[in-house]
Amino acid sequence: MKLRSEFTIQRQQSAFDDMAATLLGICGEDAGTSWYAIAHVFPRADVLARLNEEQKGELLGRWFAILCELAERLEAAWRATDIDLETMIVRRGNDSSTWNLFAGAWNRASDHWIAPVEALGLDAIFDDMLPGKVMRLMAADVAAWHRSAGGAIHPARSSGVNCLSHGRCCGWRRRAAAST
Repeated sequence: MKLRSEFTIQRQQSAFDDMAATLLGICGEDAGTSWYAIAHVFPRADVLARLNEEQKGELLGRWFAILCELAERLEAAWRATDIDLETMIVRRGNDSSTWNLFAGAWNRASDHWIAPVEALGLDAIFDDMLPGKVMRLMAADVAAWHRSAGGAIHPARSSGVNCLSHGRCCGWRRRAAAST
């Protein structure tokens, strides 16, 4: 499922292709398939449905611990290179490679944490905690390209909504703030 990103301002193509679908289908036909192993790298609802509650809980805990570690690493990267969190445009002295590596890892870990939360029916936890997407640093020319095409650098910010890495947008931060 590793697909190199393209130089585009359009949506990236999905890493889950026909070959991956075929392989998953073969796994579905084999009674000896370790769905727990597959769920570590592909926690889609149909995969998680094949796990018991203990396995789902273990995945939830593992991904939460990874999110905690990544939060510390992202903060350290931000402090070490003074990244402008408002524009997310790389400047001289920013270590964009480290930041972008951790941002991608955070976004993947967030997806992998959210999946077992939903599979366990614990969606109510999202009212208190929902890890948002971490933006990657981008080059100024790419940011200018986005703006020239009529887009915003951070569409989630322009709408006042936190765009979540699992593809759904909601005003969870506004709801939380309104309830306090």
